[in-house]
Amino acid sequence: MNIYVYLFSSASIILTFSIFSYYSEKLNSNLYDGKKFNYSSFILVFNYAYLFLATIVAKFITKKKNFTNLLSKELIVASIFSVVSLESAINLGYTLNYLFAVLFRSSKFLSLVISSLIFHREKKEHHSSQNLGFAICTTVGLVLFASGGKDSGKSELIGFFYGFLSLFADCVVSHNQSKVDRNTFDFLTLMQVMNFWNLITSIILCFGIKGEFWPAIQFIQTHNSVLLNQFLSTTCFVIGSLFIFFHLNNFGPVNLAYVTSVRKVITIFVSCILFSHSMNTMKTSGMVIIIICVIADVFGNIKKARAKPKVQ
Repeated sequence: MNIYVYLFSSASIILTFSIFSYYSEKLNSNLYDGKKFNYSSFILVFNYAYLFLATIVAKFITKKKNFTNLLSKELIVASIFSVVSLESAINLGYTLNYLFAVLFRSSKFLSLVISSLIFHREKKEHHSSQNLGFAICTTVGLVLFASGGKDSGKSELIGFFYGFLSLFADCVVSHNQSKVDRNTFDFLTLMQVMNFWNLITSIILCFGIKGEFWPAIQFIQTHNSVLLNQFLSTTCFVIGSLFIFFHLNNFGPVNLAYVTSVRKVITIFVSCILFSHSMNTMKTSGMVIIIICVIADVFGNIKKARAKPKVQ
């Protein structure tokens, strides 16, 4: 292992995703003449257009053929639910706050339990009492954190609905992606097909279902800083995703799991420090429980990765 390359890659993942989190929360929570930029479907169109163009450029640079395997049924379904997941996550941030959305989205044990109940009933390894225990602890942490705020009970219920809808959609995405033949799809092709259908789905949502495109454009014309925050957020996400792929290929899933654990915890603390979230005993207790569960999730993945036999 080249220690300098490893440190550079690790630091790049942590830095880019920390900056991504900062600008995403800024976009989510800033007030412009007393109003929030709450056009979630427009944000999705912007993100997916940027990501799709990035895959075209990356394929051109690596001399790989563009626009292949676009009609994969599994990836079309995964893309639709990916849009549902992010739309729900953004609305969760609008309903309660961005920090709560980050904590909810970090609750992978809840995803495991939901996935086991829907997709893996016949597989005993998915019905771990440990996973169920951590899922219960995570839920308790989320309830404590939400209850420690000044939001009404109705807002909390709506927030939890968006949160569970986001996790459910994530499970559908993972399930359909797992059915894809990885010999047919390299990383860039998989990313390009997903982002193509993500873009199509978000355009339908933005123009046809929610009608947010032109109101969002008018809002941006009045408040230009919105576009800058969105551009910087998406740029950091694209760069960070490329570093994750580089790190995974060069240093493996065990090392990536260490970096991921640090990145998640730093994201939570960055949000608390830079945006001065008011914290009381109940909120702090809930956040500590969730962070412990996040770290347990990561070290569980490390243990599984180490247990896998190495291919000679």
